[in-house]
Amino acid sequence: MTSHGGLEGFSQKWVIAADGSWTVTKYTQGYQSHPPTTTTRSGQLTAVQQHEVAGLAADPALHYELTAVQAKCTISDGPTERFEMGSVEYRASWCREYRPLIARIRARIAAFTIGD
Repeated sequence: MTSHGGLEGFSQKWVIAADGSWTVTKYTQGYQSHPPTTTTRSGQLTAVQQHEVAGLAADPALHYELTAVQAKCTISDGPTERFEMGSVEYRASWCREYRPLIARIRARIAAFTIGD
């Protein structure tokens, strides 16, 4: 799962392994006298968290959301997010459509890893 681009000035990347171990890398762009920074955090989902994420990921409706055709976007700058599960990838730009199951699993992953 990633989030980056536009005027955000930073990007984040989450990786969760099948065993529940996770890594989050945050890159902040440099600005004038402030150099760019990269921070990495890692940890382990609890059994309950791992069960919840696995359950959300296994929902057939999530697979439908991941593969549904998106409307054309004509905005040239804005954040981009990507969610990849196995060989299925969802990429959304500034004009992304609201996809509630993708939003839910992204929110739960962020809450379990970085507390957002």
